[in-house]
Amino acid sequence: MHRIAGAVPPTRRTAYAISRGHYQRPLVLVIRAGLALLVLLVAGCAAQNAAVVEDDAWDGRWVGYFGSSVGPLGCPPRGVMDVAVEAGRLSGGAHGENFVIVVTGAVGETGAIEDGVFRRDNRAVAIMTGTFGASSAAGRWQGASCEGIWSLQRFR
Repeated sequence: MHRIAGAVPPTRRTAYAISRGHYQRPLVLVIRAGLALLVLLVAGCAAQNAAVVEDDAWDGRWVGYFGSSVGPLGCPPRGVMDVAVEAGRLSGGAHGENFVIVVTGAVGETGAIEDGVFRRDNRAVAIMTGTFGASSAAGRWQGASCEGIWSLQRFR
């Protein structure tokens, strides 16, 4: 038997563990640690992909109304809204007696509206804020001289 300088000779306990397969060499431990790390990495990627799927939770058609709560007599008193959410992007319109408004924006992961805008004649006339839930959405809109509320229900 060859002796390695500085190596401790195996004890009876070590010899028994080796014979029964209980002794693991350092390379085996490194391989197992690498495999465990790989499993964690794959699980993390799968969880991230699951979050991407949940971003589409708000997708679909939403209908409701908007109304003015503050502003001069020229503010729209009430109107109908019909919007769609597709891949997190909000688009659609609102209309009343004598006007049509284009609605654009995005719905974030938590359901909060991001960059919501009411447009009339290709100009931004109001900022839209609010939150989408599982079956309803609500919030506020505010322009230079008018402001109000809006409310939507998921259309199925």
